[in-house]
Amino acid sequence: MSRLMSQRRDSLAWGGFDLTMDELTDRPCLLIDACETSDPIAAAEAVLKFIEDNQIATLNVAGPRASGWPAGYYFAAAVVGEVILRSPNY
Repeated sequence: MSRLMSQRRDSLAWGGFDLTMDELTDRPCLLIDACETSDPIAAAEAVLKFIEDNQIATLNVAGPRASGWPAGYYFAAAVVGEVILRSPNY
């Protein structure tokens, strides 16, 4: 299992994010910084490349809660939606 995370660097809600990052010592990880890659389609393309390059079968997605960062939550949902739509397996 590998992980995809969506987070902004200046977020105050780093507790769960830090915990997830601490657990990633032996697995591939892709961090999408929504401040640097704000286009969900571009982010989805990066995710699909990550999946292909690392032969990922199961992907764990972590992102902000809507109550903590609404725009980040909707960005993460849009990215995941695009990944599903563009995945050759669906």
